[in-house]
Amino acid sequence: MKQTEVKICGITTLEDINLINQYRPEYAGFVFFEKSKRNLSDEKAKELLSCLDSAIMPVAVCVSPTLSLLERLKSLGFSVIQVHGTLSSEVLQAWDGDIWQAVNLGADDASMQLCEDKKIKAYVVDAAKYGSGRTSGWDEEIAKRDAIQQYLNSLKKTQKLLVFAGGLNPENVGQAISMFAPNVVDVSSGVEGDCGKSAVKVQRFIENSKEANLK
Repeated sequence: MKQTEVKICGITTLEDINLINQYRPEYAGFVFFEKSKRNLSDEKAKELLSCLDSAIMPVAVCVSPTLSLLERLKSLGFSVIQVHGTLSSEVLQAWDGDIWQAVNLGADDASMQLCEDKKIKAYVVDAAKYGSGRTSGWDEEIAKRDAIQQYLNSLKKTQKLLVFAGGLNPENVGQAISMFAPNVVDVSSGVEGDCGKSAVKVQRFIENSKEANLK
């Protein structure tokens, strides 16, 4: 079975980039959403991307993207976008690269939000509110854990990548991998320090992910 990969999201500083290059997750997430404290300008994104190791895949994270945002992301060189909120048919048709579509656990119509177009390469299963830093309850309630497991099993049948997010941190990522065996685990606030990402937390998150893969 293929090992679970790691995405560190919410990269905002050159210090973050240096950590990413040192500990080498498979993916790095860059946020383009004005309401987020991790939102990047095009100029800052260019600076960060120019320093990112070429072996690490950059992912542009956005919410209900517009065609104008797609043009910006294309000009920055992104080939993968992660879409929260609405994925319009216009955006689906206009984007030439891969799309990771996010769905929030706890939404009554979660399964109805998903698109099965061939451009959708992954489903990002997040907590009820993206960016909250909280889990969907799988680590606290057996009933929720079982329901989530059934939902994830149904998504795995689509043959798309399964990205598990929402409240992950160095302490619970091993448990999440052991329970759900996602293709990718996605973390942002769970490895945050006082100013940008914490070197200790990033290292522990990646090490604990690798250790869980060996069990």
